[in-house]
Amino acid sequence: VIIVHDTPEVWAKTDAITGLIDPSTSIIVDSPLDFLKWSMERKYGVIDVNIPQSLFEQDNYSAMITAQEVLLSLWDNFIKFFPSIGKVAFVGVGDAYSGIVHLLGHRDTRSLVKSSISFVGRKSLKPLVPLVDESLSDWYFKNSLVFSDKNHPCWADNENKKPRKKFGRVLRCETDGLNSNMEERFEEATDFILDSFEEWSDSE
Repeated sequence: VIIVHDTPEVWAKTDAITGLIDPSTSIIVDSPLDFLKWSMERKYGVIDVNIPQSLFEQDNYSAMITAQEVLLSLWDNFIKFFPSIGKVAFVGVGDAYSGIVHLLGHRDTRSLVKSSISFVGRKSLKPLVPLVDESLSDWYFKNSLVFSDKNHPCWADNENKKPRKKFGRVLRCETDGLNSNMEERFEEATDFILDSFEEWSDSE
């Protein structure tokens, strides 16, 4: 299970004048940890990739481009050379999920990747651009779940019209906010991973 996520949120009360926060009253909200614990309980191997949203020392930094570069490098230099890896599930959270979509369109990962789960909140949906094979779009739609906010802009024009297949299987949550989305759909997401793994093990 490969988890690719934005930097966790910090909830804190700020001083109205100085803008400072008191660390003793702040909370780090790291929902992807639930997927980490779930994977370890099932004795799955886990790779956790944290993509910072910004870097102080780099003005032209892009989290989405960094996510794409990191995922391609991870795949090309490590994952595809591990002989013991038989099945891979991706879990993407926030803008960092664009790295997963980029990888799935730029490399033929279908022999290993069985499912892709993404929690996008209100972030923009990323289309899969199939450079390897045109049929990748259909495969991505069948093997992905993309959870969005209840009030995501993609539902604004027509609530009954689903986004196109190239965006994956986009589902509307009853809540708003990444952490609320993950809490609401955690069980559905983990069941989808299990189904994708077990389906392949039955056919092998």
